[in-house]
Amino acid sequence: MGEMALARLHTGEGTIDDALTTLRELAADAEKRHWINWALESRLALWQLLAEKHDPSAQSVLDALKTEAKVHGFKRILQLIDRRAS
Repeated sequence: MGEMALARLHTGEGTIDDALTTLRELAADAEKRHWINWALESRLALWQLLAEKHDPSAQSVLDALKTEAKVHGFKRILQLIDRRAS
């Protein structure tokens, strides 16, 4: 969780691209371990950074995140997405 928070804040000497890489790696690792909640949290942070950066890939990350959150019943993730969109 701490690593995710630091990546989300992209603090330290790393760049935003380093933070994006870290979040992608955290999501992939969590998914391999079947830690769906951590995978979704990592993807949420990834989407937020991509959106802030106005990266065109933000929409595909968002679409996949919403689909997976719905499938697994993660209403909190969906609510955070909706709040961010308004």
